Parts: sequence; structure tokens; C-alpha cells
Amino acid sequence: MATPTAICRLSRSWTALKGCAFGLSQPAILGRATVLLPREFDFGALDGAMARHIDEPVPFLPADTAHEFALLSRVLHWSGALQRKHRIAASHRFHIALDDPSPADGPMAAGALAFRLAAPYVERDAASVALNWASKAVSCFLEHGKLSPDDGQEQRSVDEAARLLEPFREDGINTYRFLCAADGAGIPVTRVLQGLYSFGVGRPSRWLFSSMLDSTSAIAAQVARDKVATANILRRAGLPAARHIRVALAAQAVEAARTLGFPVVVKPADLDQGAGVAAGLTDEAAVRAAFDHARGLSEAILVEKHFDGVDYRVVVLDRQIVQIFSKRPGGVRGDGSSTVAQLVQAGGDSQEARRRRRDFRKRMLELDAEALDILAGRGMGPDSVVPDGEFVALRRRSNVSTGGEPVPVAAAAVHPDNATLALHAAATLRLDFAGVDLIMADISRSWLDTGALICEVNAMPQLSISSPSIYRDVLRIALGDPATIPVWLHLSDTVPPFPDRLLSGAPGGITLGYASARGIRLNGAALSGPQPDGFTAARALLRQQPIDAAIVHLTPDDILRDGLPFNRCARAIVETSCLGRREALSRLLPHTDEIVAETNIDGVPPDTVMTLRTAPESALGDIVTMMQLR
Repeated sequence: MATPTAICRLSRSWTALKGCAFGLSQPAILGRATVLLPREFDFGALDGAMARHIDEPVPFLPADTAHEFALLSRVLHWSGALQRKHRIAASHRFHIALDDPSPADGPMAAGALAFRLAAPYVERDAASVALNWASKAVSCFLEHGKLSPDDGQEQRSVDEAARLLEPFREDGINTYRFLCAADGAGIPVTRVLQGLYSFGVGRPSRWLFSSMLDSTSAIAAQVARDKVATANILRRAGLPAARHIRVALAAQAVEAARTLGFPVVVKPADLDQGAGVAAGLTDEAAVRAAFDHARGLSEAILVEKHFDGVDYRVVVLDRQIVQIFSKRPGGVRGDGSSTVAQLVQAGGDSQEARRRRRDFRKRMLELDAEALDILAGRGMGPDSVVPDGEFVALRRRSNVSTGGEPVPVAAAAVHPDNATLALHAAATLRLDFAGVDLIMADISRSWLDTGALICEVNAMPQLSISSPSIYRDVLRIALGDPATIPVWLHLSDTVPPFPDRLLSGAPGGITLGYASARGIRLNGAALSGPQPDGFTAARALLRQQPIDAAIVHLTPDDILRDGLPFNRCARAIVETSCLGRREALSRLLPHTDEIVAETNIDGVPPDTVMTLRTAPESALGDIVTMMQLR
């Protein structure tokens, strides 16, 4: 049998840790790989083939990176990117280390190398699906020069992976983006319930459900969902809110439109994100059609007078403005030669349009009845050529969920009166985090001169990624800096008695937590009895909000079995009996800022601190040797 020229074989079974390891910020799933790759292998064709399914670029690697490492980096990257494509917030980091061959690797081809791998996971089964898809696609490419033996099978494998990943998809766009922002900022995240996450550790930590904070008033959020109640409260506070007429029948909607005067808006009273909203209605037939559509979504329907102007979203957090953007209705911009239909098709094929289809699970812009009606009103149709640079709207409302485009607005461009209006609207409803929707002629001119309408105040605001840092900015304001508390680790083979003297000596006003298999203490007071192990105890302690610092005790076996209950440790105090546990230490070191030898070692002062902010595995032997000097 001929020797294969290229191999990339990942282990079939992976070990999932409950906690972190090898520098990963999420729980780690561990496996092995065998790779054989010729020196002349060209990654360009492989990258191009995978780009049909993965739109995240391959991370930059130095030119002298070993080919085997470069290939495994791609497999782990594409595995994570596939999950992120389906709104599973797998971290971008992973771990690859050259290792000695193991019986688990099976027969080794001549020249093949063995590696151990660690990949982050949000859901173990989702990570397994993605790893399996990426490794099979790469193995097939190495053998056949394409990702699957035939093109039909290639697409079927992608569709099957998508089907298997669907149950793990985050429901909310905000939730997914906050999780990604936290990972990029190094903020620890813990799932509390499905869709509800805790960001940070200890006293600074906050719960978020989509974009609703744990500090948001339940009363205020309930009021904000009722558009009639919201408008009444705002008007009584002297602010410019809409006047509505609530209707139950299509005939009542038509009568309300006559009373208010055309054009009007028909919308549900209790839905968000523009669901069921039809704006700019100019005749009775349009009102009836809009009522029937909205009535299919809600029993509470409103008719209000249409207000001309530009839609603006002002996001307010803790009485400060964190984002402003205008909302332009979905449409097309002409090039002087393409028809409306051609421009819609081209726009639907763009990378931004594909991202929106993934977010909202539908095509944002189509030549449907609404679009055709708007075109007809302009004397145009699908075959009309749009002049170069001219924008043609195909939607009457500007919500992003219907194809609207957010356009960032600089804070300096906003008139102070308009900023104050948004702040007053949020404060009037007693919302700490809110999206205030304003309609006005120009946000750079005072609403006191031009007029304005507070269209809506959303207690769970959708943010715009037109400002890429917005999710990180919100987390920074909500959690403060730092977003975590100091965590110290004591590593020893045996579980020591409670350090009562240390706990009772906590400075006034500081709550110090301690966790070991013996139990959990807060400033010496018992929070729990004995725990199954140190990992379980530590994780329970770090979920407590009223702590300002934490000391956790683990054994090397805790780390080998479960990983680490934290992703960052300020200081690890390691007893000399643990210094020979190389595998446990290799998992720990990348997460630890400092290591301290607890006992006197000849030649090394007892409080010697070795800073290991980046601790490559190759340095482990030198560290252990130094700490074992006699």
C-alpha cells in the first residue's frame, strides 16, 4: 500500500472539561491529532474552498509557522467559525501542542506528527459537530483536492451540520454579540439559565438577558412594552409623544385614520422591533390591509398620526448616551445602468445581506407587495433603471429587521436639546438602559425649533454594529473596570483546614470568599457544608456577587478531572508536592499572573514571585526545575 502524502486525522473521542485549561476563556474540549503534510503544500486552494462556507478569514500566522501547525490552526478556526456562523459564541482561542505519539493515535505513517488539542466550547455537542465537519472536510481535501467527493455531498454535509447546530443557537442577536464582546474583552461569562448570562465575577458582575440588565425595573420594562401607556406617561411629563387610537376592527382603524388625518401608522401596541408596523399609509385600503397584518400578530392594535422626519435611535445607559444612529428604510442605490430588480438581487448577495439573513432568518429586501406599491407611487417598477447615486426606498419603515440600514451619528453632531430629550424620556420611564426612538427633521437642530416625536422607548434595545465597539462599551459601563475580582489559588495534594485567621482578618467592608472541598466561607461565615470537590466549591463561590476577593483551593486531580473554575488567577500558591504534576501545571500556567512557592526552598526566598503573564509550555520545565532547587 502506498504511503499517503497528506493526513489530518483527529481523535474520534474528545474529553470535555467543565472548566478552562491551556489559556482558553471557555470550558475546554481536549483531543488529539495526527498530521502528515508535505512542505510544498499550498494552503490557498484549501482556504478558497472553505471560504464558500466560512466567511471568517483565517487568522494570521507567521511565515515560518510549521505546516502541520498551520493546518490544525485552520481546522480549529473553521470549527469555531462554523459555530459562530450559527450564533453559538465559541471563543476564537484554541491550543495546539506537539506531543509524543499515543496508542490512541493508532498506526502512525512515516513522518507523521502527533499533537494534543484544546478547543473552547459553549455546548459540547455543538463543538463535536463543528469539529467533525471541519476535520472531515479538510481530510477529504487532502485526499481528493475538494471538500467532498462530489459537489452535492459537500452542500448536504454543510446543511446537515447546520441542522445539528440549530438547537444550540442563541435566540437573541444582542445576547450573541454581548457574549462575543465579553470574550474579546477578557470578561468571564457564566450561563445562569438559557438566554440569561452573568458577566464578570464577584461584586462587579451583572446579569444580562438580551440587552436587559439585572438593574432594569420590572415595572418600567412592563410599561415600556405598552405603547399607549408609554405615550401617556411621556406626554404628562411634557415630552412630545404620539397620540393613538386603539382599535379592534378594520372599520374602526379606517375611522381612526379619518379622525387623525392621513397619512397614518398602524401598529401593534405590545410588540418590539417594528413587528407588524406599517407607516405612511395614505388611503383606506392600505389601512385595512395593515390592520389585517398587524391583527395576525397581536390583539392590541393602534392607529396614530404619521410624523414626517428621520428615524433616530438614541441608546441611553445609566443617564449617559452610548450610541446614536439614524435608521434609513431598506432600499437600493442606483448606478445609472441597473434596474431595481437587479439592484435588489445584487444587494441580497452581499456579505452584509448574508449576515442579516443569518441574524433574522429571512431575506431582508424583496420586491414584495409593499416594495411594488412604493415603486408604483413613484411611477416606477422592477424594470426601472435607477439614476446613478439616487436612493429608492422599498420599505415604509426603517427597522433593521425589515431591511433598514443603521447609519452612525457622531455625538458631536447632536444638538444638546435633542440629547437631553432622549435622556429625559428614559428617566421619565425610570429605565436605566433604553433605546429612545426619535423622529425629527435633523438631529443637529433643536427639536424645540423643528418639532419631534418620541416614537418608542424600548427597555430591551437592539444595538447597531455600525459602531463595532458598542457591546464592549456597554459592558464596560455596566460592570466597571475591572469586571472581575482578585482570585487566588492554593494548589496542594491535600485539602487543608479552613484558614480561619485569614478569613477573620479581612479588612472592614471587604467580603472575602474561601472555597475548598471542605465547604464555602464568606468572611469566616459558613455558606455551605462539604462539597464534592474543590472545583465544584470554587465555581459555586465565584457565582456569588457580594464578594470582593476570593481564595480557592484545588488539588492537581481537580484540574486534571475538571479544569479550572476561573479563566484568570492573580496568584497561584503551589505546594512543592505538586511541582511534579506537569500536566496539571501546564493547564494552569497560562491562566496565572504569578506563581509563588509556599514553602521554603533552599536557594529561593519563600515569597519569590515568578511572573508568567505568557507562559509557553516550553518554559514549564525551567520553572519546575527552579522551584525544586535544593
